[in-house]
Amino acid sequence: MVKKKVTELPVATSIGAADVILLSQGGVSKQAPAALASGPNGRLVFEWNKTDTTQFQAVPAFRQANTGPAGTLSVESTPHGNVLRLNAVTTSGLTEIFLASEPLPFAGTNRNMVIEVEVYDDTAPTSASRGGVVFMANHDDAGGVFTGLAWAASIGNGAGRYIIEEDVTLYGEGAPTGLRGDKYSRYTIRGEKPAAAPPYLTGYFDGFTSFVATAEIRRTGASSADRGGVDDFGSNTTLTSIWDALPCDRWGIMTGRQVGGGMASIDFLSIRVFIG
Repeated sequence: MVKKKVTELPVATSIGAADVILLSQGGVSKQAPAALASGPNGRLVFEWNKTDTTQFQAVPAFRQANTGPAGTLSVESTPHGNVLRLNAVTTSGLTEIFLASEPLPFAGTNRNMVIEVEVYDDTAPTSASRGGVVFMANHDDAGGVFTGLAWAASIGNGAGRYIIEEDVTLYGEGAPTGLRGDKYSRYTIRGEKPAAAPPYLTGYFDGFTSFVATAEIRRTGASSADRGGVDDFGSNTTLTSIWDALPCDRWGIMTGRQVGGGMASIDFLSIRVFIG
């Protein structure tokens, strides 16, 4: 058996539910499940490695557009280090979603998560362009349809939320409504995925443009009464039984539907995901 120093071991880029952390406690070497390593936002389970695109799928899990080829992911150099660039075709009517390669390691029915995004720059036109994150998503990677929720408030000329069921956009094709962060965005999702029922959630968004802070709260639900008076996540949209058997454990990044033009690129400087 070859002994190695800790500094000689490979560096982990994320921590999963089955992982074990080695530590020294009271002078005694112990092992601990990764679930114990939790901060104020929960347990860090994903951080972009700032090196390559392997943590995301190379082909969009969902795409609708009036024309043009599918977008791509690449790594580009900037004065602030590498960025993950989402390259999208400049066409009207575009919604494009790239999922992370691995599902989130949720336990039980809770789907609590925090997704932090720092954007370096974008090439948004003057039209209603937007970009952000996807969560509670589902996709058959062998070629199945996409179902999921998205909140596009990280970039562009406005913000919007999306509800997509089996490749059909139930909500999210209109003009942007809501606040955006532009440079820093944090999506705090407090939700559940009950057995044999659709998910439900309360979503908190806060962020910064170049110098102004923004924040808002949204909930799923078919009426204001169902939401306890909170603004709607998707215009009183009722999630159907399509969701009943889905795990809702995927997430990713996206560029929103464009009106009168597309967003050529979004440069993500940092992406982190916490659960708990």
